This record gives sequence, C-alpha cells and structure tokens, in this order.
Amino acid sequence: MLPKVTVNNLMAMPIDKALLLSASPIFFTSFGFHGSIPSLNHYLQGNVKALRFAILTGSTITLVFYIVWQFSTHGVLSQSHFLDILQQDQR
Repeated sequence: MLPKVTVNNLMAMPIDKALLLSASPIFFTSFGFHGSIPSLNHYLQGNVKALRFAILTGSTITLVFYIVWQFSTHGVLSQSHFLDILQQDQR
C-alpha cells in the first residue's frame, strides 16, 4: 500500500468528527507498556543500562511499524472516499 500513499491525503484535516476516532489507537497503545517495566526490571536483574536499551529499542521498533501502518492506512484513501465507504456499509 505504501506506493499508493499521497501527501495530500496525509495532510488533509479531518472533514468529519468520526475521522478523529481513527487516531484513537495511539491513545490505547501509548500507555499500555508501562505495566511490563517491573517484569523487565526483574528479568534483567536491575541492570539499568539493559533496561533502558530494552525499552528504547522496543519502543522504537513499535514506533516505526506504527508510523508505516498510519502512512499506509491514512495515505491511500482520501477522506471523502473513506466516508463514502463508511456510508455504504452501515453495520
């Protein structure tokens, strides 16, 4: 999908409040990993350098995949086309 991404689709402001909900996964995923830090600390036996590396590396890998996902999902369809699809399937 990445070759089909257009900058115009990525830079468009939301034309419907429902489209703001498409950004909601970031709120759920941003605050989900902090519960695993005590387990990581125990597993790494309190090694602060290794803990820092694990958190930064794991977060960076996740961020890269998330950005690629956002580019590919939000950059392919224009908002009006996306709203047309939503109107067709009213489940």
